[in-house]
Amino acid sequence: MNRLKKIWRSLLRSKKKRLVLVSGFILAVVLGVGLYYGIALACVSEAEVNLAALKEGVNKEKICHEDCLALRKKQEAIVLAGIKKPEPNLLKRLDNYWQDPKESLEFKEEIINLWRFDDDPVNLPKYFSDYLDQADGDVKLQALIISSFLAVSPDTRLIDYYFSLLSSDRAKSLKKEAIIALSNRSDKADSFTLKQLGFLKDLIMDSKTPSEIKPDLVSLGGDYYSLYPVDAYSALLEIYNDKSIDNISRAFAADILNRNNEKTKGFKVLLAPEISGEEWQAYYNN
Repeated sequence: MNRLKKIWRSLLRSKKKRLVLVSGFILAVVLGVGLYYGIALACVSEAEVNLAALKEGVNKEKICHEDCLALRKKQEAIVLAGIKKPEPNLLKRLDNYWQDPKESLEFKEEIINLWRFDDDPVNLPKYFSDYLDQADGDVKLQALIISSFLAVSPDTRLIDYYFSLLSSDRAKSLKKEAIIALSNRSDKADSFTLKQLGFLKDLIMDSKTPSEIKPDLVSLGGDYYSLYPVDAYSALLEIYNDKSIDNISRAFAADILNRNNEKTKGFKVLLAPEISGEEWQAYYNN
């Protein structure tokens, strides 16, 4: 032990030897750090590398032109292949990015798109459904989740969810997505009920319902006509005759009634109320 201390002191006395010692120490640190990062990088998959690059590109380049789009498409394909395997570390990274409150909305939209590109996204992450329940969540992201995944699902349980959105105080854009999802269902004959038709009529005639979504609700009500013609006729006629309802909704009701009864004996064609350019503009802008 004493001999080792003597050798150490003699090394420190010599400037040249001290330089050799310090240089050796720095070299060892550099090699150690290099080895650490080399091992770390070896454990990162190609999909994770491309996800990081995709994240950087989306956050830096808000406007993406032809070359940029081609690169992103390639990166997305590699990341999607990792999702399909699936790669646990990649899925964890996606989860962390989504949960990060500081992460940009643009990249979170990209995460939704990544899952949407999957032909059969049977194992969607739970954080999407959790996000829909967040009252303070970004409405644009929530609407995109509905249109990207829920609207294309045949699950009949979603019908109750859509109607719960329509009766809630959630954003109008979410209600519009719910209406679109209901209108696009292919199982209307099996899933549309008379009770739902009555609910739609009450919603349309309710002064608290935003006028911006009422015309779309009327159009949805028209989808019930072939299933419940008598009840649909009565509901739409009541809407048409109520002059407290906006003119566009009443015009839509008149159009549905005219189209379904043009060959009915004794039916008198209903005249649509006059609609101003400002009313049409307000409708299309919402």
